[in-house]
Amino acid sequence: MARPLAMFTDTSLCIGCRACQVACKQWNELPMEAPEWTGSYQNQSHFTDKTYRLVRFFEETDAKGQMKQWHMMSDVCKHCADAGCLNACPTGAISFGSKEDMTDLAEERVVDLVERGYKTAGLYDPQGVGGTHVMYVLKHADQPMLYAGLPADPSVAFSVELWKGGLKPLALLGMGAAMLGGLLHYLKVGPNDADAEEKEKEAS
Repeated sequence: MARPLAMFTDTSLCIGCRACQVACKQWNELPMEAPEWTGSYQNQSHFTDKTYRLVRFFEETDAKGQMKQWHMMSDVCKHCADAGCLNACPTGAISFGSKEDMTDLAEERVVDLVERGYKTAGLYDPQGVGGTHVMYVLKHADQPMLYAGLPADPSVAFSVELWKGGLKPLALLGMGAAMLGGLLHYLKVGPNDADAEEKEKEAS
């Protein structure tokens, strides 16, 4: 059985150099794109058909609204099996591999950050949705919203759980029954001969 894969980004190592963003454009042969004013050093507000990887810049402010610290996070569309951005990152902030290996790597980084004084450092891999295949190490894991609005405690919608839990098997069973009924009808009655029916109508 194939092991699930995951993309891991260590935001504590990202320096905002955009080497990954440039490498992505070269790797995928994407054209240049005029930057837009976002109010920060971020040159696009979101992904586009010409920008598959984006380095996000955002400020952490204090209680008075004064800038306390810059945060940077390399965000990606997650579509490459062999991503050019991995080798371009000068700090090793981006990794790709099995979910198990990426989790182990992330946990090592969290231990290092905690020892360096970042007591709230942690791995963002929300269990409310069963974990994801895109994980982040955050210095402030207790405030994921600081990082480009990552949801604090996402969960799977009840309608999705209902579909996966009960309705989907019933729907598949119904589809199977319909196909079986069609096959039995074909074997018993045979194909519908439209020409024969037309000739019977003309004769009558």
